[in-house]
Amino acid sequence: MRQEPRITDPAPGKLHFGIGTFAFQTHHPDGTAVPGQQVLREVVEEAVTAERVGLDSFGIAEHYRPA
Repeated sequence: MRQEPRITDPAPGKLHFGIGTFAFQTHHPDGTAVPGQQVLREVVEEAVTAERVGLDSFGIAEHYRPA
């Protein structure tokens, strides 16, 4: 049976810092929805910024809202 490689802790025993987002699809001030493509671009931009400033992790969570 083939085993997938495991992600290991790069700094065991040390404190790690990270942030996360739910990547909400928000609305413009006029009430129109922000397009999904823009929401994704902004999430990627946030992740790149998190890496640039040295955070250890960036998480994207799922969130379900009633329609």
